[in-house]
Amino acid sequence: MERIISIAKSGHQGLSAAAINSFFTRLEQQALEVNHFILLKEGRSVAEWYRAPYRKECLQLLYSLSKSFTSIAAGIAWDQGYLELHDPVISFFPDELPGRVSPNLAKMTVHHLLSMSTGHLGNIYPAIAREENWVRAFLAQEVELEPGERYCYTTHATYMVAAIIEKVTGQSLVDFLMPRLFEPLGISRPTWETCPMGIAAGGMGLSLTTADVAKFGQMLLNRGMYEGKRIVSERYIELATSEQSDNRPGVERVDWAQGYGYQFHLCRRGCYRGDGSFG
Repeated sequence: MERIISIAKSGHQGLSAAAINSFFTRLEQQALEVNHFILLKEGRSVAEWYRAPYRKECLQLLYSLSKSFTSIAAGIAWDQGYLELHDPVISFFPDELPGRVSPNLAKMTVHHLLSMSTGHLGNIYPAIAREENWVRAFLAQEVELEPGERYCYTTHATYMVAAIIEKVTGQSLVDFLMPRLFEPLGISRPTWETCPMGIAAGGMGLSLTTADVAKFGQMLLNRGMYEGKRIVSERYIELATSEQSDNRPGVERVDWAQGYGYQFHLCRRGCYRGDGSFG
């Protein structure tokens, strides 16, 4: 497979060009379908790899990696006083509530949405995606368990975070994030898929370049700072990247069973990650 490699002169970076080349070779030998790879050190790109026909400027659909960006949007909104993490979800949508609000639904908060511990037991995605009003459909789903009792991954929990941010700020999620995240990171205005009502999908649908994602990762490693500018509070980064719910029961893949933060998966050896379909 044709590939394009760019390796900076890295002696002063303490990296070996031969070792980096060996890493790229192993990617191909193991038939891992990596189409873009960027290695940053001290905030600078020291190695880039592109598999044809992908190019450096190609936008990538991030799938569920979008969730991590929505998490940071929630952190910024929390920092700026637009919402509290323990605000009840129903408090934001009085006109979309079902005829009977169950005790468990009433207990669901922004924290539960972010930590995938809403109290739902199964996959609610199909029941919501087929409706025009996703907020109303989400609130109509049975909440079998008390929120916080059990981890259950659901993309529409993240969608509800996006809907809440749009409700309290009066802006689309992209408009809210342009001056607060994307522009400070040097990211051009992105596209983000929306629901039939025009609300950002939140849990999916964001498209960025790999370089944009690398900048986002650098900001996380800098604990909310980027090039001297505070993007999100260090306190929120701590919450988002520490265990908020237990995803271990019944999971065999080890790096999917190390705990879950606020839209970030925890991994072994103190690492955490954002994750989307197809890697």
